[in-house]
Amino acid sequence: MADREVIDACLKVVSNRCRNLRKAIDRAKTWEQAAAKGQDLNAEQLESVKSCVKKEALLAELQEILKKQTSIVERPEQQEEKPKISKRAAKAAKAKERRAKSVRSQEESTASSMDGTQKDDDSDKALTTSPRDAKSPDYSKESSAVAAPSEHLTADNRRLEAENQALRRELEDLKESKATEQNGMKKENVRKVLNLFHIVDFLRQQGSREALHGYAASHPETIGNFVTELDMDLLCYFNVMLTSPNGNVPHNEAVDVSTLHCLEFLQNSQLDAFKDTSYEALTRIVDKISSCPILTERGLDERAKAALQSEKFVHDGTNGNGPAHEVTDARANVAIP
Repeated sequence: MADREVIDACLKVVSNRCRNLRKAIDRAKTWEQAAAKGQDLNAEQLESVKSCVKKEALLAELQEILKKQTSIVERPEQQEEKPKISKRAAKAAKAKERRAKSVRSQEESTASSMDGTQKDDDSDKALTTSPRDAKSPDYSKESSAVAAPSEHLTADNRRLEAENQALRRELEDLKESKATEQNGMKKENVRKVLNLFHIVDFLRQQGSREALHGYAASHPETIGNFVTELDMDLLCYFNVMLTSPNGNVPHNEAVDVSTLHCLEFLQNSQLDAFKDTSYEALTRIVDKISSCPILTERGLDERAKAALQSEKFVHDGTNGNGPAHEVTDARANVAIP
């Protein structure tokens, strides 16, 4: 009875797993149809659609296991019922024979009666000896028949548990990947806004615009069609929209409006930030200016000169002005030539 309860519990686990997989497959197919119609899916839905084939294969395998285990459990029960019926019939026949012997024994002498009683006792022992005795070969075979499907089902459960753990790990990896992607997007969005602020701050410096136009004029092959004065003015105006909105409205409302403009800018929206200028166009202006060598190589010459001066100071033993002095390696106490 205990074995049957264990087997039923295991089969119930497999059956529940099959039902959950069928639901997941139905959802994935629904999302797949929605995607075919042009609907956008989030990362979790896309991953569910991609793993639909894997889930279908797993479902088919689990259903096959469930079918086999159900048939294995049912067959021993059917086979066990027949021996029980034949045992009851044999026991009834032997009981009838025992009663007949008891009647005959009463007609005999006391000595014969005692002999008959001994025979009856032997018959009782024979009747009470059940094939289900722990030492009986039949009992061992029957126990093995019940234990075999139980052990097989336990192995299948271990495999199912391993597959469940693999799915859980896959889900955790997906969540971690999604979190990493979201963190990367957040960092990129912050960098894009700060890039705008840096460019506008540069444009407000005296002589910066002239320097940009001069470089573009002297390097047409690398710069190409550069930004105009109007483009720079539009960029500065948009910066004001984000950082210094209308002072005649409540602060919270002004921040909300600036937030909406900033979100459209981050999404490269084709909507107009203001008349005849889209957020996407503003992004292109920022990218062109920020990629100009005047900004990308800014400070490199001074840094190179400082590095060269430092190298000369160490290797030549001179600081360029004062007298030469010796530089030594303290660990070896040997002068560096």
